[in-house]
Amino acid sequence: MRNEEDRIRYIIQAGFAGMEGSLLLSVQRRDELLSRCSEEFLNGCLRFESMLSAAQEKAMEEAAGARRVLKVCKGGIFGALWELGEAEDSGMDVWLPEILLRQETIEICEYFDISPYRLLSGGCVLIAADRPEDLIEELKQRRMVSAVIGRLRAGRDRVIHNGDGIRYLEPVRQDEYDRITAQGAGNRKE
Repeated sequence: MRNEEDRIRYIIQAGFAGMEGSLLLSVQRRDELLSRCSEEFLNGCLRFESMLSAAQEKAMEEAAGARRVLKVCKGGIFGALWELGEAEDSGMDVWLPEILLRQETIEICEYFDISPYRLLSGGCVLIAADRPEDLIEELKQRRMVSAVIGRLRAGRDRVIHNGDGIRYLEPVRQDEYDRITAQGAGNRKE
């Protein structure tokens, strides 16, 4: 029988990455975004607020089988993945296409030429667990979206896989929300 150190630990994402930042940008930069997005689309972003509740985060944190739970906030999901690797003193493999994002977040990030993976992500948590199937089923019963996005492993390399390509995760120096709001309304991708 394998000991605790040899057990595979999976990374589960519960909630959507970048949602809090895209909600804030959709409100604060609404007039600017209306040049690209419909009013109906931006109004849809307002529904994110109900998904950011503290009660929902608490329920995700209390999910059975969680070995470690980490709130995803400033620095987005990439920042939280780095923190998780540091806390677990391990490397990781993360599958970029598995990271949960809302289409609204993708479009707002494209407009401002920012990364949804380094965007303020309140309402989202990362969970390290040995048996992800049970945890995901429990979250599903609670009507919370979740997915296995990677696994922790020996070593220090923190690898992001995207199709045939890979890149290495680095610490996030500045959240994209802070960067874009510091730049002001005139600095965006045309």
